[in-house]
Amino acid sequence: MIYSAQYDPAAGASLNFYLKQVVWLIFALLLFFAVARFPLRLLDLYAYPFYAGSVFLLALVLIMGETRMGASRWFALGPLSLAPSDIAKLSLII
Repeated sequence: MIYSAQYDPAAGASLNFYLKQVVWLIFALLLFFAVARFPLRLLDLYAYPFYAGSVFLLALVLIMGETRMGASRWFALGPLSLAPSDIAKLSLII
């Protein structure tokens, strides 16, 4: 679907978005199998340090975060961006 949605007859076929999605799919599947094999007892052991680290990152993003549209929500890490709020969501679940 992604391939057909980005097809431009004038420019020819471009596989950029399609290949990017395939790479992320492979990465997600590898991560899925790694997490499925993860021992759950370690989550009990590291739950509070993980939560403290996420709270620290949430406070740090207010000081050092990249401001977009009037809000600091991201850390710019070269070509990647990190949103501490996503880490905080996981730590609350754990």
